[in-house]
Amino acid sequence: MSIVNNKAKISLLVMAVVVAIALCAISLSFASGEVTAYAQEENNYAFSLTTRSFVYNANAVDLPLKVTYNGTEIDNYSISYIYNGTEVVDSPINAGSYVATITIDGTDPVVSSTVDFEITPKPLNLVVGGSTTFQYTGMGYSRNVSPLGICAGDACEIITSYVGTHHALEAGVLPSHADSYDMVFATSNPNYKVGEVDGETTLVIQKRTLYVKVNNTSVTFGETPEFTISIIGFVGDDDESVIEQMPAVYSNATAVGVHQIHATGGSAENYNFEYTSGYLTINGLSAIGSIEETSIEFDVDGVFAPSTVYNGTVIDPKSAEGKDYVKTARQFRMLNFTSKAAQIYQIDLENGAQLSEKITVKFNNVTTLNANDNYFIVVISPDGVVTKITKYDYINGSLTFTTPSLGTILIFEDSYNLTVLYITIAAVAAFVLMLFVAERIQYRNDKRHADEKARKRKEKRTNDGYIW
Repeated sequence: MSIVNNKAKISLLVMAVVVAIALCAISLSFASGEVTAYAQEENNYAFSLTTRSFVYNANAVDLPLKVTYNGTEIDNYSISYIYNGTEVVDSPINAGSYVATITIDGTDPVVSSTVDFEITPKPLNLVVGGSTTFQYTGMGYSRNVSPLGICAGDACEIITSYVGTHHALEAGVLPSHADSYDMVFATSNPNYKVGEVDGETTLVIQKRTLYVKVNNTSVTFGETPEFTISIIGFVGDDDESVIEQMPAVYSNATAVGVHQIHATGGSAENYNFEYTSGYLTINGLSAIGSIEETSIEFDVDGVFAPSTVYNGTVIDPKSAEGKDYVKTARQFRMLNFTSKAAQIYQIDLENGAQLSEKITVKFNNVTTLNANDNYFIVVISPDGVVTKITKYDYINGSLTFTTPSLGTILIFEDSYNLTVLYITIAAVAAFVLMLFVAERIQYRNDKRHADEKARKRKEKRTNDGYIW
């Protein structure tokens, strides 16, 4: 019995060693891509797959599978496939992960084995072309992207995403705002992936320029100016509403004169700003002048362009030029028949401009006028307007009056009292003449009536036969 038991123990030990060796062989075969399965103790099957990774080519993958039975290759087996862990497919075509189940035909018990493999997406090489830089117009821009290597019969589009410094756009959305964009590519067909990219992969939309002009403006000394600007250069439907911060105009100028003014500070997402300066004119409230070859100087109060200066000359009233000016005044019915030109001054604008509608003029050192006499002033403007001025002040050699403008100043002596005397004498003479004429008419009428009565009496006597 002990000998039999020993033999049984030895047999069990040998079988254990054989099973251990077989398990090791199976483990090694999986590591090397070979699969071994045992249907019976004396019969064994081996499954060999030389590669487990394939590249998509639009055709079913023919697995490089070798099945042997006791070392002899056989083909009496079938294969089924599971795609991406769940879907059962007839043949492996599309990119993804697969599990292949290999079953030997006609065995009992069933002999089968499984092996996993994958089909990877086919790389598409991209050629990127077209302009890389554009000007902002409000419209979307894109670049040309051409894929190389799409299998016949397949549809595959390259989806481009534009990722800007300030704008991250969804896939397929074209960039339209000023920015620098990086191009990111993807494929619409999962059987393909992006391979090598040939060409620049950026798209730049440059800002447009808005031209800002500071408008010229003028004020009178002491007034606060209101500055305005003009902006041109908008494209599409854009207007000032797209400006995030409007340009501003500032000036600290307060003195009479012409000052340059600037605009700064504008900002907009799609525009740069280019500025053109303007001018602020602060007009003065007075001007000065003098009359050549005299001691007469004058000040003018009103509104004048900065640095306005007048220059005057004396015109002899008896000269041809003086007589022409007097004639003009007379034509406009500005003179009495006794008026006499005492002084004529020609006042010319030497620099600047008169801006106010009326000005007050003060002539100093006018010593030729008699304060007790009556005068009036006629002003003939440079454009021919004639104005008669009867209200004036003449005190201590200063003659002050208000006029619409300067030009030719004619000072007339107005013989008012003599005029009244002449008019009175003329009226009395006319009245006496009228009395004389009336008396003569009455005398003639009375004589005619007397003669008529005498004639009638004579005729009556003749008819009655009386003879006187």
